Amino acid sequence: MYTNEALAKQPKDPELLERRRALISSLLEAYEPETLVEEVANDVRSVNVPVFDNEGVAFMLSVFGLPERVGGNSVGVYARRLQTTAKRLTGVLGGTWPPLEVVATSPKVAAAG
Repeated sequence: MYTNEALAKQPKDPELLERRRALISSLLEAYEPETLVEEVANDVRSVNVPVFDNEGVAFMLSVFGLPERVGGNSVGVYARRLQTTAKRLTGVLGGTWPPLEVVATSPKVAAAG
């Protein structure tokens, strides 16, 4: 029986809760790494950047279909281009772009070494 199925039957079982936590933790490092390194090929599904209006986030711009196994600096190129477009659209909508250039939830791009 899978952990989530078992938890549905025993939602407060500490052993099952710990098993689920451990599984999620082990997957997060590979699924959404803290830092993208150019020399390491990454499977990146999308790059997303918010567009702001005068009330906050109006919508997100997204790029899907990146090349398979792309390096960290290459992901940065897509992100910067998308961010440039998002900044322009923010201005058109009368919004204000936040002072930080990197959204806090985005992986950082770093050089190896």
